[in-house]
Amino acid sequence: MMYILFVVSAVMAVVAFVVADTIRWTASIRQFFWISDFSLNEQISIYIGAAVICAIIAAVSLVYLFITVGDRDEDGKLILKSVDKVYTEIQLIAIGLGVVLCGVTFMWFYNELTELVMVMAGSIVLLTSLIILNIMLSCARKIKAGTFFSQSIIGKLCILIYENVISGGSLLRKVTLITILAIVLSATIVLHLY
Repeated sequence: MMYILFVVSAVMAVVAFVVADTIRWTASIRQFFWISDFSLNEQISIYIGAAVICAIIAAVSLVYLFITVGDRDEDGKLILKSVDKVYTEIQLIAIGLGVVLCGVTFMWFYNELTELVMVMAGSIVLLTSLIILNIMLSCARKIKAGTFFSQSIIGKLCILIYENVISGGSLLRKVTLITILAIVLSATIVLHLY
């Protein structure tokens, strides 16, 4: 229930803000006004107020979802789902691409004010918001389970280096790897200066 409430209120907040901005800049939108007795400033303030209320509802439901995410087994451990096994960096990139897709869709919606384009843009943003929310909840489950760093590519690389260099292996291997690391770091510093 809160999952749907978050997505719907977030999309409504963005739509209300875009409509208020469109009213401000476009005189041809007057056919879409739902209240025609008010002046232009009053109509803008109604949509901005609706956007603020929807944004508050979305923020509260998102915090609730982050707090309550994750099922626990009989031992009290968090049960991770299949989407939680995807590397953290890939999930963060997917969240960024989803936000960019929503922004591009709304820029397209902003320039084309037909009903078909509004329905298509709303559908794209709603679907993308659901995917983004699912990935964000997966990241929250990883943080609660303590696997956010160990499920990432960088984390696995750091753990591998720690296990092979610092905690195990011969002295010769440690000295060789530290020397190679020092050479690579000094080369990147020198290349950065020039």
